[in-house]
Amino acid sequence: MPDRAQTTPQNNMFHRALLASLFMLALAFGGCATSDTSFLTESHQDVTLATSETLFLQMNGMNAWTDQEFDPLMGVRYRPGKFVLEAENEDYWFFDAPKPLELLRYDFGRIVDGMSLWGGIAISKDPSNPHPAGAYADGENENKKVVVHWFKKKFMADRGTKWSLSTDATN
Repeated sequence: MPDRAQTTPQNNMFHRALLASLFMLALAFGGCATSDTSFLTESHQDVTLATSETLFLQMNGMNAWTDQEFDPLMGVRYRPGKFVLEAENEDYWFFDAPKPLELLRYDFGRIVDGMSLWGGIAISKDPSNPHPAGAYADGENENKKVVVHWFKKKFMADRGTKWSLSTDATN
């Protein structure tokens, strides 16, 4: 995967095409009785650049969150490290991942396909938001982010163990 500085609009188009194909595969399985595709999204977010020395997200170890606990179809995997605040809007803080995130496709509990994208984790500023967090990819410019996967409740339940914000009491 190219360094983020080497990412071009053409690469973004390539990533979008791959992302669309992964979503189509997941949607094809959407007819299964146990499948839930409500996590799938392509939510374009206008953002302003932001920085903070004190507000960041810490990922403790390599972690993946999937669309469902049993027999997942899709998931997102992050590498450990410090995710720095790179942008915000009225609803979310956008924390930039130190390494590309991985969108994964599963079949019978095994990873069968995936792709890497630059992006990070969006955390809602409002705890009552029905979408408290999600995985995002970089948009066509620095003022655009695309949420590609809404996390389920498990992601927020893992706060303090698998990940934490610098404002949490444990940091």
